[in-house]
Amino acid sequence: MKTAEKSNEITAIPRLLELLHLKGAIVTIDAAGCQTAIVNKIVERGGDFVIAVKNNQPTLFEDIDIAFHDVDIAGRKEFAAQFETEEVGHGRGEHRLCQTLDVSDSLTHEDKWKDVKTLIRVTSDRTIDGVRTTHTRLFMSSIGKQSAEHALACTRAHWSIENNLHWNLDVSFREDECRVYAANAAENLVVFRHIALNLLRSVKSVTGSIASKRNQAAWTDTARTAVLCAGPG
Repeated sequence: MKTAEKSNEITAIPRLLELLHLKGAIVTIDAAGCQTAIVNKIVERGGDFVIAVKNNQPTLFEDIDIAFHDVDIAGRKEFAAQFETEEVGHGRGEHRLCQTLDVSDSLTHEDKWKDVKTLIRVTSDRTIDGVRTTHTRLFMSSIGKQSAEHALACTRAHWSIENNLHWNLDVSFREDECRVYAANAAENLVVFRHIALNLLRSVKSVTGSIASKRNQAAWTDTARTAVLCAGPG
C-alpha cells in the first residue's frame, strides 16, 4: 500500500490491515509498527502480533529492558523461558538466545498496551572472520505463555521477508535503481514486479536463480511460456 503524501508507514499500516484476513495469523512488524493504533487493529481483526520495540517508544523499551535485567540480576531463570540455536557455515557462526517473560505488571502504561502478554529478548552472538559482535533485540507479543522457541521462529520469519522478497526485488529486479515516478507508474511497476517474482519462483521447468530465469524467459519462447503459465501447484 502506497503511503500518502507527507505521511509515513505508521498511517498506512492500519489501512493495510483492514484489507487482510488476520484471524489466526501472527503479524510481525519492525519498531516503526510499535504503535497502539496498530496493535489494537491487529487484535480487533482477530490476529496476534510480535513487534520489535526500540527507543521510538522509550518508556515501553525501558520497561522491557528492566524486566529482563531484573531476571538477570536475581537469577530467577524459572520466570524466563529460553531457547538457543547455533549456526556455523561459510566462514561465519551465529549463536542465538531467545528468552520470554510473561508481562506480570512489568509495563508502566498497562492500559495503553493491554494486549501485550509476552516480552521477548533475542541476543545474537555473531562471529565473522574471527570478529565477534553481539546484538540484543526486544519484542512484545500478544501471544500468552509464548514459548521461547516459537518466539524466536516468529522473529526469524519476519526477516525472511527482507531476505526472500526485498533482496530479490533489489538485486534481481534492481528496484532501488528505478527512477520511474510519474503519476501511478512506480506503484504499478511494484505490482508487476511482485507478480513476476511469484511466477519465477513457481515455475518448475526453468531452473536457476531468479536472475537466470528472467534471462531465459527473455531469450526463448519456451522458457517465457513456462514462466507465464506457472502458478501454485
